[in-house]
Amino acid sequence: MPLLKYVNVGVVFNNFATALEDYFNLCISKSQDPVLDMYPEGYNLYENGAWDKILQTAKEKNINIDNITIEICDYQANYPCKIVYRKPYWLDLIKRSNVDWATEYVAQPEKLFGHFIGRPSWDRVVLHDKVKSTNNCLHTFWTGAGKPPFTDYTIKKLKEFYSEQDAEKYKQILLSAPHNNIRVKHFRKGVLLQFPENVLGIKHHYDNIFVDIVSETETANNTTFITEKTIRPMLFKKPFVIMAGQGHLGLLHKLGFKTFNKWWNEDYDDMHGVDRVNAICKVIDSIDSRQEKMYNFIEEMKDVIEHNHSHCVKQGWHKHRAELGIKN
Repeated sequence: MPLLKYVNVGVVFNNFATALEDYFNLCISKSQDPVLDMYPEGYNLYENGAWDKILQTAKEKNINIDNITIEICDYQANYPCKIVYRKPYWLDLIKRSNVDWATEYVAQPEKLFGHFIGRPSWDRVVLHDKVKSTNNCLHTFWTGAGKPPFTDYTIKKLKEFYSEQDAEKYKQILLSAPHNNIRVKHFRKGVLLQFPENVLGIKHHYDNIFVDIVSETETANNTTFITEKTIRPMLFKKPFVIMAGQGHLGLLHKLGFKTFNKWWNEDYDDMHGVDRVNAICKVIDSIDSRQEKMYNFIEEMKDVIEHNHSHCVKQGWHKHRAELGIKN
């Protein structure tokens, strides 16, 4: 059963319970064990409530949880059933895209920060506000009030994490989106069908930033799920700071990529949630306060950046798959 049609980040759609019940009935009628396929995504099924519905329905149908398999691209996924870790979809797409990913290394960008986001989430609103406050950024924030149920979930999390005053401030930023200071087509629509166009569409804007503040799809604790947002700065030869689940940079290290702790504090990768956002805001402040050294940093980082680009394009990460238990 493909879960992608029924769940998303923090959200379970109304038809999930019925579809899951129908699927479990089918498995019973055919004497087959259920396989729940989250590929190519890696949403946290605890955070969005899907796991509770799976448990409840399995109990009602007398299906042993041990006999259920979940296929997923979250490499810290930990459910009390069988788990198959699939290859990172977006990294794997690079070799099948028929694109010449050769990229010039730009040593003199115009802006310090880039922050390119679509679907709303609480952490994206906060980081969007922070990056814009530097007055030294290129940014997109496509969707606000017109994207339920994600808007409702975002507002709920803002109220959970922040004071009433701050939550209201962020809510108004959310509801007044889109906010863009670049000219680019809406690259979120049909994102799974539009690679590499959805990435190439903003390539020229990466030429004009120093560092990409990446807001990954899933930021729940202990969720490490790589999307095109993480690989964009690698393909376009930029350093990055990543808002994601705890251990996201650690996953990149295990796959053979390099990150940037020589130039700023990456202790934020030991954190999740509000603590991680706050730590990333401090990194943004640190980079902003040292902007006069930006071009020196660019030259110093060149070897790391070239390594990450090559590791993506030449698929060097493949040789590390077995260490993470990643299947074809």
